[in-house]
Amino acid sequence: MIYVVQTNAKKNKAMNLKTLKNQYAQVRGYDDWDELANSVQDDLEYDEHWTEICIRAQKKALEKAAENVKMFATDFNCDCGQTHTDWNVNKESITNAENLIR
Repeated sequence: MIYVVQTNAKKNKAMNLKTLKNQYAQVRGYDDWDELANSVQDDLEYDEHWTEICIRAQKKALEKAAENVKMFATDFNCDCGQTHTDWNVNKESITNAENLIR
């Protein structure tokens, strides 16, 4: 027998890259990302900000993937005569483009 389970544990507020960048800038005391970007003095500092934005976007995407994961279970009989359940993740449910931060 095969069982399908979808978690949908909680739904995060929709997040896009612009919102993520603006939130990052506001935490640092700027009005928005543009103000922060215009205040940067050198390429290394700008790269450090972008690296942090990328890390945050990846984390949000992983959170969305975890919320949208679909799992399936298959019962099977082993040689010992007992029934066991094998749980697997539907890979398409976590690699879905809807999980990306754009």
